[in-house]
Amino acid sequence: MQNDQSEPLGAADLFRKERWKQLEDIDLMVNILDLNAEEQEALKKFGESETLKSLGRNKLIELQKNVDASSDLPAKLSLLKEVCQRYAEERLQPGAQFRSSRDIFQHFRERLREVSQEQFLVVLLDNKHRVLEEVNITQGLLNKSLVHPREVFARAVEARAAALVCVHNHPSGDPEPSPEDRRITERLVESGKLIGIQVLDHVVIGRDDYFSFADRGLL
Repeated sequence: MQNDQSEPLGAADLFRKERWKQLEDIDLMVNILDLNAEEQEALKKFGESETLKSLGRNKLIELQKNVDASSDLPAKLSLLKEVCQRYAEERLQPGAQFRSSRDIFQHFRERLREVSQEQFLVVLLDNKHRVLEEVNITQGLLNKSLVHPREVFARAVEARAAALVCVHNHPSGDPEPSPEDRRITERLVESGKLIGIQVLDHVVIGRDDYFSFADRGLL
């Protein structure tokens, strides 16, 4: 990391000279965001133990305390992080296939790992287990999201899905399923059998890991 506080070079200069390849992450952010001296100092001091990936809402609020009240540094970082996450996340296209529960985790982890509310999504599949579409079923409050089989299978029936995969996150970061997670999974599996739409898996997304009901033989 550079210790001196120099004026940002500007994106055009960095691009022409390909100097971004030599910059540390923090210095690259300084230049991209065109930060003033105070913001540079705050970001570099804060960034000694943090990465852009680890900057959740609480840490951004903490960072705000170290800069002038008029500074929009936390907002800039939040937007930059969102851009990076969208770039890293491969868009789920119709016809795509998941080969394993880890594929599912890798696809959804950046989107869900730091969401403050529990979200429940369903990936609808055809008879060859190719993706038809992704459906956001519900978004809960804090750490609780109520899901009814009717909500899950209504769109699946409309889309003529042959199977589906359920995905939801745990804002706590711990992917271990709760008793309620287990109960709703059992209900979904049983409902799917009655309707003729197989529930292939229910993947719980944590901060750095996941739990697959299929891998554990719980379906």
